[in-house]
Amino acid sequence: MSLFIILSRLVKTLLNEIQDAGIYSAIWNVDNTRGNRVASGVYFYKFETNNITEVKRMVLLK
Repeated sequence: MSLFIILSRLVKTLLNEIQDAGIYSAIWNVDNTRGNRVASGVYFYKFETNNITEVKRMVLLK
């Protein structure tokens, strides 16, 4: 799962591995790839499988 800002700039990749089907969760500590805290705002997250790519929106409020 990857997190992006509205300009399609990658903020952080939380998970980048193949997993079996099932229910999973990921925790984002509100930091970017450099370890800096990110600002409140609208972020997008993307899930990818072999044949499906899904992008959803979330709002981060501090």
